[in-house]
Amino acid sequence: MRAVWITYDRGFDIAKYYSDSEVRAFAHKQAIALMLARQCPAKSPPTGERGEMDMDMSRGVARSIFVALHDFARQSGHDEISSAKLIVMGFSGTGAMFGHFVRYAPDRVVAAILANPGQTEPYGMKEMNLEPAALAVPEFIIAGGIDDRGRTQRPYDYFRRHRARGAPWVFLVQNGIPHCCVTNVKELLLEWLDVIVKLR
Repeated sequence: MRAVWITYDRGFDIAKYYSDSEVRAFAHKQAIALMLARQCPAKSPPTGERGEMDMDMSRGVARSIFVALHDFARQSGHDEISSAKLIVMGFSGTGAMFGHFVRYAPDRVVAAILANPGQTEPYGMKEMNLEPAALAVPEFIIAGGIDDRGRTQRPYDYFRRHRARGAPWVFLVQNGIPHCCVTNVKELLLEWLDVIVKLR
């Protein structure tokens, strides 16, 4: 396996990537394992939001991803999965979370897809500033043009301040799309990933 594509289940639309026939064909061609991670509500999330997961990288979310990869490697008989490079994809809170994950483990991430990213600060995008190693990780940031939750400005500001420092990132606004949909950018996303995987 060349890499593992982790998609965090944060709603019906993004979870469709895991079972999509075109995504599976792409993954097979590129020797990429697909992994769907399910959200687990924290007992006491630092954001104080009931039913929310713990987005703090220092409190276990990153470790749980690495433990899951180790278990996946053991169960599948593919030891290389345990230390494989990662493509991470998250929507809303997990979109913001994967922005922080890139900062936490830039050496492990091939690419990050942040769809409608947003979360209560300090786990959101507003104050996030990446170090040079994380800045070099390609990111594809998607914002809904009428997203009344994650909004457009904050993800754009995150993109703009890092792009100005040379980040190889893409920012896409979906006109007329609220806080919901990412499967409609699948074709463009797969083309982008095809280039990124070959480069990295």
